Amino acid sequence: MKKLLLILLCLPVLFNSCNQNEDAISPPIISSDYITDCNVAEFDITFNGTNFWDSDNGWFSMDGTELYCFKTLNPNSPIWNNPTALNFDSLNHSGISISNRPDGTKDLSIWLSDKEPWNKFNIRFDINDVDNISIGQTIQISSENVFAVIDKFTEFNCDVDITFTTLDIPNYIYEGNISCVYSPTNFGYYENGTSLNFTAVINNFHFEEDTYPEL
Repeated sequence: MKKLLLILLCLPVLFNSCNQNEDAISPPIISSDYITDCNVAEFDITFNGTNFWDSDNGWFSMDGTELYCFKTLNPNSPIWNNPTALNFDSLNHSGISISNRPDGTKDLSIWLSDKEPWNKFNIRFDINDVDNISIGQTIQISSENVFAVIDKFTEFNCDVDITFTTLDIPNYIYEGNISCVYSPTNFGYYENGTSLNFTAVINNFHFEEDTYPEL
């Protein structure tokens, strides 16, 4: 009788333990309403020397490396007919666009973010006359021509160096590495203790032309 009582008492504990283990190893569910396409955009970004203030969560650091890929709404999703159901946290529209110039040259626009709209970071800049850039050549872009935001709204200067390892212009494929040196803007407001000088390195980026429907 004592053994039976002991077993009965232990059953809830064992059941809860099993549930906790199942929760710990269950893979995340990815909705079929969204598509991840690392051919359109893929990059890893490493921040170093960061310390920022968020009014909701307090002080935080972005130091470390994270990998991102292009994510968009599945063209076959019924959400197209119900935009209010759109989950922006599932989107990442990092990528490129090509602009043809009257003189026959092309400009390349690059934008990188953690999601759409961004929450952690956003970096945007243009490269003029991309047809005449060589593989291995480092292109420097001053902060005056770079849009860089951290933590939703905090704008910084960002001096960019970009080096291409692949320039497949006919097929709109671009690969390479980017470094970004951040510094405070003249008009920005920064909480006391905020990192004003820090870096981000984007390694092994891969971009192709996005042919998905626009949201």
